[in-house]
Amino acid sequence: MADYTFLQNSDMPEALQKMLSQRTLPDSLTHFQTPSMPKIEQIPIREHFEKTEEYQKRSLEVLKSIEENTANLSSIVDLINHSNENQDQIIEIFTDILSIAKAKNKEEADGLFKNVSEKITSTTDTVDAIMKLTGWATTVYKIVVPLLQSGV
Repeated sequence: MADYTFLQNSDMPEALQKMLSQRTLPDSLTHFQTPSMPKIEQIPIREHFEKTEEYQKRSLEVLKSIEENTANLSSIVDLINHSNENQDQIIEIFTDILSIAKAKNKEEADGLFKNVSEKITSTTDTVDAIMKLTGWATTVYKIVVPLLQSGV
């Protein structure tokens, strides 16, 4: 039978020291060296967050633009629908507004926009109609001019 000795808590450090002194460990365990770790490139977290934030801002701007354009479309349909006496004139103005998109340069776009603006004020008789048509013309103009300036 094995001889077991029960130790008191106060005797533990001495008993542990005695056990360790009686046993020897192989050199591979006592002289262990950690292998060199490869260098890991830091992830540019700040740059990632900045790009993500910029992307989110641009996405929000695009969504707002879509919302505005959709609101413009519904107001245009409403305008045509409720303008019984001059529907043909309003549709003609819309055609003129869309012709701004055919401009070959900024000067031509400016001239078409000016002509459309004059036609809007001389043809329509309500402030609501003038505002809606001018808003639509301005939207088209603001889309076309940057495209012309960028050479697209």
